Amino acid sequence: MLGSMAGYALARFVFRKWKNKDIAVWILSNRMFPPVAILIPYFLIMRSLRLLDQPLAIIIATSGVVRDMLNPEFNLDASPGNITKQLDIIDDAAFRARKITRQLLDLGRKNAPRLTLCNINHIIDQVTSGIKECEFRVEDIELIRNYDPDLPAILLDEDQIRQVFLNLINNAGDAISGQGTISISTKKSEKDILVTIADTGAGMSPEQMKQIFNPFYTTKETGKGTGLGLSVSLSIIEAIGGTIDVQSLKGSGSEFTISLPIKYPKGDGLE
Repeated sequence: MLGSMAGYALARFVFRKWKNKDIAVWILSNRMFPPVAILIPYFLIMRSLRLLDQPLAIIIATSGVVRDMLNPEFNLDASPGNITKQLDIIDDAAFRARKITRQLLDLGRKNAPRLTLCNINHIIDQVTSGIKECEFRVEDIELIRNYDPDLPAILLDEDQIRQVFLNLINNAGDAISGQGTISISTKKSEKDILVTIADTGAGMSPEQMKQIFNPFYTTKETGKGTGLGLSVSLSIIEAIGGTIDVQSLKGSGSEFTISLPIKYPKGDGLE
């Protein structure tokens, strides 16, 4: 009896947390008991450690190369240019390790959003301007903005919503190989503000679309994606009562639409 209850509770948790119906059904059909259920968080921990293992291994190996280059006994090329190249490799790996660590913390953290009045168009401009826009220009990716100029300011956690936009825009850029376009549009419906981020990239199959919000699932090549960005983004949006809708076709790009409920501070005579 206790085993069945634990299995049902675990299945319900998996479905609510990660929207993974297949795993939830499997847990129920196999009547998972507590000792087996413990393996689920163990698997997630081990998967997290494997994600961190690659950049840390690169840092250790490359630092060893630099030490050997500085050792006269090995007679290696220790020119400033070559050392700088190796340090750049270490730098990239360190930033990747930091990104993975932050995403893992965001995935497990359940802090209440710090809500302030935010201008959606302004936040998107902050995310896409400067370095990000230059990166797209170098990669021959055109960034098209189509904003509703009359959007109201709404209550959001500005840091969290900026992270969501950055995740989706980065994914759009990664999906494009060669020349392409990323279109970002905003508009107001009766009860929500809709933000759509569309790309002309590789697109996804129906099978891929079923899994994209699962932690650690990624369509990117090994070493490029952590599989955490969309899972974290969905958690952030759902915490404020919003949704993320996805439309995609293999070979024809993807379109993500974020629906943000229009909320105002209490006491202003608005809802």
